[in-house]
Amino acid sequence: MEFGGDAPSLLSQLAARGSVRKFRPDTVPYLTLRRLCALALCAPTKSDLQQRDIIIIDAPSLKSRIGALLADGPLGQKWLANVPNLLIFCGNNRRQRRIHTLRDRHFANDHLDAFFNAAVDAAIALSAFVIAAEAEGLGVCPISAVRIHSDALSELLKLPDHVFPVAGLAMGYPAEAPQLSMRLPLSVTVHHNTFI
Repeated sequence: MEFGGDAPSLLSQLAARGSVRKFRPDTVPYLTLRRLCALALCAPTKSDLQQRDIIIIDAPSLKSRIGALLADGPLGQKWLANVPNLLIFCGNNRRQRRIHTLRDRHFANDHLDAFFNAAVDAAIALSAFVIAAEAEGLGVCPISAVRIHSDALSELLKLPDHVFPVAGLAMGYPAEAPQLSMRLPLSVTVHHNTFI
């Protein structure tokens, strides 16, 4: 996809983005990770409830255990064993429930919508983090395999009730160019007024 000469660089960045699965061994500095998290958490949220959290995994033994967990199973994510940086994006419906409890109010949304809103909030934050990280020249690859191992991962991360892993994110300094996936054409994925 090409843009005119005056198109902002962000548009070109978004059109050319791809996942990186091979990284240089050096880790991204912790302060850079914190800054990227802060930018990601500036993204919009459903009803401004901010039902998302980001866990930076930098303890070597924990990162190794999570990498081994995600490398196992049907998706076989063996490349995750050596990623320099790993983050887990979580939906957090606990915070809203605690506010209701503190105010002695009934939590009326205790149904699928509570889960869905928190998952969407986490996904929006993940997307914003990806954009910010790639703007700094970092490579990233979202990891959906965390949901296959949701229970084990929740135990490893000591997640409380109503906080759940939505996606992981491998990141670091790219050792090779991003792998671009073919995009479905707009004629298949963008609709006008109705689905057809």
